[in-house]
Amino acid sequence: MPSFLLDTLLDEDTSEELAQRLREQGHDVERVVDVEELGDGVDDSDVHHYAEKHNRVIITHDEGFFNRCINSEGTFRLLWITDQQAFDPYEKAEMVKNALELIEEYDIMESPPRAIALTAQFLE
Repeated sequence: MPSFLLDTLLDEDTSEELAQRLREQGHDVERVVDVEELGDGVDDSDVHHYAEKHNRVIITHDEGFFNRCINSEGTFRLLWITDQQAFDPYEKAEMVKNALELIEEYDIMESPPRAIALTAQFLE
């Protein structure tokens, strides 16, 4: 169990199985496709605004979303799973769990990243 939990918003390109695995870790999970004011096919800017308004960390496979977020101002708000096909939902949930160790150190980092790319290194 991670030492702290995330309020997450899973982008429309993520699976229900990943959502379930993250819930099993104790995270509060919403999926874009299940949020009435968002839904399937919603624009990334609407997803971003919703996440900001509800203080949620976005989890996505969308590289464009990652690039947009990493170049913006503010605090950490996005985890990008870099290769949607290479990892199963269990591995993706493990990547999120392992990334939390890095996130916990943000308070001592001078300028923490706004987004983190989750690669195979987060499975080691």
